[in-house]
Amino acid sequence: VTLAGVVSNWYFYRHEPEHDTSKDIASLSLSRATTNSLGTICLGSLILSTIEFLQWTNYLLRKITKGNTSFCCLSAWLSFIDGIIGNLNNYALIYAGISGEGFYTSAIMATKLFHRNLIPGLENELTLPHITRLDVVTKIVLYIGSIIVALLCGFATFIYAVHSLQSSYGYVAGIFAAIIPYYISQFYTHLMMNTVDAAFLCYAIDFDMNKNHCNKAHEAFYNFNIQ
Repeated sequence: VTLAGVVSNWYFYRHEPEHDTSKDIASLSLSRATTNSLGTICLGSLILSTIEFLQWTNYLLRKITKGNTSFCCLSAWLSFIDGIIGNLNNYALIYAGISGEGFYTSAIMATKLFHRNLIPGLENELTLPHITRLDVVTKIVLYIGSIIVALLCGFATFIYAVHSLQSSYGYVAGIFAAIIPYYISQFYTHLMMNTVDAAFLCYAIDFDMNKNHCNKAHEAFYNFNIQ
């Protein structure tokens, strides 16, 4: 929510004469996230936690019943619901960070926004073309990047421990050297993913209002195509 507030403020108001500094924007966004939007964040987290708890419970029941067909079907259904709710929850929180609305209002507005533009775009290239592919590909690239960084750090540490330090526990050092950078890079990857989602939603709002507050964003999202 904080990041969405910062991104949206930059996206829509960076050219305004009385535009606040980045420090002020971050402070205001954080303040709103921990006060006005705190209930929205808690509700979104509760919904996701409930679905994950149901998935975990279903997993245990499948183990107990040794793969009962009903629980297998329920598992597939919960996974499907988790994907939909996860995306909707994500964009609802981002919309809340942009507009300051509550969870339900943000979820409804984000859904209507995509319904008006993204779904028709499947048939009409004039409405949010290729956005879904760009969003997914960006997240995949960032995730793969974090894995590559972790593996390189782990491998370099292993080689150094074995050949330079002559340690018989080089593999242990390598494992730890891979795990720590992985979680650090995942943190920054998560920030980047949320930034992409926030910029995506700002562009969608722009597109829905037939305005252009950021030429670079319009070029990046509109012209992206995977052959």
